[in-house]
Amino acid sequence: AGRAGAAVAAACLVRAAGLCARGFLLGGTGGFTIGRPQLLWRLPGSVRALAATAIAEAPAGEATAVEAEDVVEQVASKAAEIVLKLKGRLVSMQSQLKDPKEAEELQSKGNALQTMPRGKWRKGLKEVEVPDYSQLDDSGQPLTMHVELDPNKDFQQNAKLLFKQASKILRAHEKVGPMVEEVEAEAARWEEEAQRAEQWKEELASGGGGGGGESGGGGLSEATRLAVLATYEAMIDAGHLKRPRPPKPPPKLRCWSRL
Repeated sequence: AGRAGAAVAAACLVRAAGLCARGFLLGGTGGFTIGRPQLLWRLPGSVRALAATAIAEAPAGEATAVEAEDVVEQVASKAAEIVLKLKGRLVSMQSQLKDPKEAEELQSKGNALQTMPRGKWRKGLKEVEVPDYSQLDDSGQPLTMHVELDPNKDFQQNAKLLFKQASKILRAHEKVGPMVEEVEAEAARWEEEAQRAEQWKEELASGGGGGGGESGGGGLSEATRLAVLATYEAMIDAGHLKRPRPPKPPPKLRCWSRL
């Protein structure tokens, strides 16, 4: 206990002097090259040796535990950023989708063109009125609808072109539609997380503890801490955040003792 206490006392003295292990323990054959070693030499020899040993043998390279209070702002900012990205992705995906009713209309026009007599077509014809068999008048006769044509294609070729356009719309719905639903659900989930994160920020700013468990002397309640850290880990797992790298281990420390 005496040796440990001496080491702690020495470490406190060194920290108070504004030095770190790399600052006063790194040395070469010519002695110390960094820091102010004379402060270390003023310590009693036994205390000096214990302090050097304690610092040199301390675990290095281990990641520092993340505190919820330290990452609340980061979590809130990233959640809001995720929501914006997802909404932007939704806009892009939805722009690829057209109303399925448009596909039905194209198919109806194509079907009507196929019933048109070949004799009514001439090269350069850009539009035509065709019967719309999906709509009948009071006398049971089909109404007419306007169809724009490719002037270089006959009725049958224009019908195939309309069927192709309708098929493209339907395929897009089959492929992109489920993706849109997934992104909408993900955006809704992260919007909820962003709202919770804003509440966590408010709790932290107000001193915490608001009914979710003991706050441990200010800050966030225990329940909030767990929620913050869970969201933080979820962001890392999803690739939205990177886990902090553990500090690099210091080089081998050498202490020159003048006992």
